[in-house]
Amino acid sequence: MKYLLLFLCSFTAFSQLDSTFGTNGLTSIPGNSPVGIKIETDGKILVLMKKNDVASLVRLMPDGTVDNTFVFQNLVIAGTTSSYPLNMAVQNDGKIVAIINTNTISTSNTLVRFNTDGTIDSSFGNNGYIFNAFQQGNNIVSYTRIAINPISGNILIAGNIYIYLVLVLICQLLSVIPLQGF
Repeated sequence: MKYLLLFLCSFTAFSQLDSTFGTNGLTSIPGNSPVGIKIETDGKILVLMKKNDVASLVRLMPDGTVDNTFVFQNLVIAGTTSSYPLNMAVQNDGKIVAIINTNTISTSNTLVRFNTDGTIDSSFGNNGYIFNAFQQGNNIVSYTRIAINPISGNILIAGNIYIYLVLVLICQLLSVIPLQGF
């Protein structure tokens, strides 16, 4: 069995490998299929990826080493056997919101919010999760992108509704009271 490693490399503004990052500009962590990378205001690096058929979130220090103060998250949602990360965004207060897809209809479109230390934010949705925040009858809704409105702090998700044609959906969730208002 092959073991996959996710790698990150850092380049200077002049397109040279940054030798202060990782080992000669390169660092690796167990995992594969990176789908999101965000730089926090303190220079720490969030990486959303898939690891062994499960969505994972890890944080690195600015020098490319793993941040051991951050709870490394492998997201196995109850009733599922696999999860696939799609995207993430960081709110103004540093909390992280991710879109996770699973192998079940009832949890296929899941929003998960993490505290700044990597723990699940139980004050968000249903103990940290919002399952299928937007439904359009019996049609299949698939979230693919997420952003945070820098002024209001609202969470914006975009995706597709599969009816007879593929339509683009943009749904806005209030960061304080999810699922109310546009």
